[in-house]
Amino acid sequence: MVRQFYAAYRMVQRVNGVCLAVSCLLIVLIMVLMLWETVTRYFFRQPAVWTYPVTSYMLLYCIYLALGYTLQKGGHVSVDFVVEVAPPAVRRWLERLGHLLGLVCTLVFLAQTWRLFLRHALEGTRDISLLSIPMAPMSVVMPVGLALMAITYAFVLIDSFLTPPGQPTLQDAQRDAGRPIVQVE
Repeated sequence: MVRQFYAAYRMVQRVNGVCLAVSCLLIVLIMVLMLWETVTRYFFRQPAVWTYPVTSYMLLYCIYLALGYTLQKGGHVSVDFVVEVAPPAVRRWLERLGHLLGLVCTLVFLAQTWRLFLRHALEGTRDISLLSIPMAPMSVVMPVGLALMAITYAFVLIDSFLTPPGQPTLQDAQRDAGRPIVQVE
């Protein structure tokens, strides 16, 4: 049972990694489009009016697709000060409480963004830019990203219960792997 859990956790980590790669690709594309906008506006005096709405929606995709990966690596918002000053026996319980509260908030936000997406899809809502882009494909990334984040929260929370006290959880190990080691002599 535990083996299947960690196999599923690795699959979620891979999906989060692919979403991060897409986010990174989109950021590069945003930079290229902003450069194009600058060149057309200031050198040719013919601004490309389509770049602002397109890059805005690309940024929305970047943010929501990277949520699960950020959480998986321990980089999501948390109150570290309270956890770090707590004794080790209490620390893991405070982290669990934080993960549980984060999961609840994410599920509430997921429900609301799902309602927004359904409204956009059913009503055929379009944005107010000159391009009049349909909003459903733009807003679908919010519930998708939040669903990945909720799934990641659930795996992180369950892993914290499966990992024996005194040993780092997978999130702890990934968080620590990204930190530079500082040695004081």
